[in-house]
Amino acid sequence: MVYKVGIIGGETHFGEITQLQGKALEIMAAAVRPEQVEWAQETFGCRVFENTENLLACKDLDLIFVANENDRRAEAIVAVLGAGCDVIVDKPLAITMEQQQQQIESILQRNSRRRLFMLLTLRGSPLYAGLRGILQENEIGSPAFTHVRMAVRLKRKQRPPWFLDVRRSGDCCSICLYTVWIRWNG
Repeated sequence: MVYKVGIIGGETHFGEITQLQGKALEIMAAAVRPEQVEWAQETFGCRVFENTENLLACKDLDLIFVANENDRRAEAIVAVLGAGCDVIVDKPLAITMEQQQQQIESILQRNSRRRLFMLLTLRGSPLYAGLRGILQENEIGSPAFTHVRMAVRLKRKQRPPWFLDVRRSGDCCSICLYTVWIRWNG
């Protein structure tokens, strides 16, 4: 089956989606900021809208990949789930735990047929997979405490403007909170 996909944002981790174009999915439409329209048309090769509402009006979508600004992500996830589509989403789901619980988790509880998959790009990396194997094989015993840190250069010139504004991207804890959700036993 080839899934028909929509993209909201697409500034981060869109490569994980676009590399499947023509194999497991077909990118049908995207919603981006006005200054990104030309880039999105060239990158995704699909219909491009300047707002989420027009994208959600497309009735031919199976799922939607959400990778927009962190402070607008929870709103987009709720809109997508409300429109009856499944969601693949970049981290974090929301800026605050309250947003996540009150908005996202509540709509998932009301509609158990909808699925939300969080894109955890590091989960399959050799380093993290190796650590998981060591823990599963009990090579070091039961950990009493863990601290995971990945050093990343900020790459200011490659980041969208909103990313460097803590009010829009969240603080370090909310950006890195996804590490808490990694299930080592799954």
